[in-house]
Amino acid sequence: MGQHHKRTIAERVYDQLRRAILTGELAPGERLDQAGLA
Repeated sequence: MGQHHKRTIAERVYDQLRRAILTGELAPGERLDQAGLA
C-alpha cells in the first residue's frame, strides 16, 4: 500500500456522497447530516 492509497474518512464519505448524487439517490445539499457528516 502506498501513500496514494491512504485516504481519510472524510474523503471516503465525500466519495460515497458524490456517487449518491450522481446516481440520483441524493440531491446536492440535501440531508448531508444523514450522509454521515453529522
